Amino acid sequence: MDTLITAIFLSILQGFFEFIPISSSGQVALIGNLLSFEYLNNLTFYAIIHFGSLAAVIWWTRKTLYKIVSFKSMPKNQTTSLPLGVKLFILIIIATIPLVFLLPIRGIVESALSNTDFIASMLIVNGLILFLIHCKCKKIKKSKQFGKTNALITGVSQCFAIIPGISRMSTTTVSTLLMGFDKQTAIQFSLLLSIPTLFGAGVLSIIDSFLFHEIEISLLISVFFTSFFSSLVSIWLLEKSLNKIGMNIFAIISFVIAISVFVFV
Repeated sequence: MDTLITAIFLSILQGFFEFIPISSSGQVALIGNLLSFEYLNNLTFYAIIHFGSLAAVIWWTRKTLYKIVSFKSMPKNQTTSLPLGVKLFILIIIATIPLVFLLPIRGIVESALSNTDFIASMLIVNGLILFLIHCKCKKIKKSKQFGKTNALITGVSQCFAIIPGISRMSTTTVSTLLMGFDKQTAIQFSLLLSIPTLFGAGVLSIIDSFLFHEIEISLLISVFFTSFFSSLVSIWLLEKSLNKIGMNIFAIISFVIAISVFVFV
């Protein structure tokens, strides 16, 4: 398959699964290995598709971000318990801190991207997490105040998503729901928490790859916009699915992908 077409296809997968609770890194690694994608281990490629997803979530949450940076209060209603803009900014910082301690083991984790059996196994674990989310969603009756301890717990849960096959949206959403918060709070905080995470992932990849070497600029531009638009679709579907049909459908998809890998790869 042509390199550009493959790159666009993989960027669609990454953008779409970045906010859908099925591991984006796992899908890109699995399909990339199957298609023998020449830039599969090129960190610049990963940086650009992460920046595409970053741009999408910034656009989607732009009104909330404006209230944060302008130090205005968040509107309160019956479906969300998100705090004031300044406090929310602090909570995002607290939740991001645990990721810093994972930097020394980045190389070990990245080496697992070529192990398809390991990724498939983690997709099964991810599916089990999603079933837990689906069951928990049915029990949430009311919202409550989201505090610093809750933010830290959510941040720690996000660390498990460094494992290929485990979705960041799965871990952050399920941890928030298990602490008794409503679905709207879980979605909004997970989306906002993805901003520093995606930015950090992109910057680290750029630093490691010494900035755009051995890859065409036209390809990078193409995958950026592809990731951007597919990420917007992903965020829209996430909000619709959690509010309407729950997460069990994504759990089933995780299981199907994992079984397919074990059988056919």
